[in-house]
Amino acid sequence: MKKISQTIKDTGIVTVGSGLSAVLATVCIFLTARILGPASFGLYTTAFALVIIVIDAVELAISGSIVKFASQSTALSQGFVKFGFYLKIILGLVISGLFVLISQLLSPFLHSQLTQPLLIVSLFIPTI
Repeated sequence: MKKISQTIKDTGIVTVGSGLSAVLATVCIFLTARILGPASFGLYTTAFALVIIVIDAVELAISGSIVKFASQSTALSQGFVKFGFYLKIILGLVISGLFVLISQLLSPFLHSQLTQPLLIVSLFIPTI
């Protein structure tokens, strides 16, 4: 019975946290749109969408594997966790560098003013 009540408590905490995260994200989007204006917000959204696509492609289920192996407490699993973190950092840095180069070639096809926003958001690739 105690395990069920702990599960319900944990579920409630996660649900409240997810709800707060969604509310904060919505407020941030409204504020960003208000501050930047329609044209600049469109550029920001386009640049950010491209980066999110790249980040999803780089993810390769590494985070899920890290969580799986971190739940086990063997020496081998800890080695996998360490390798997963290094792999994410290295892939993030390499893909970020490639995205900086590719964004210079891609931005004229999308929008001429998209070069700087793409460079700025490409800096976020290694951190996610």
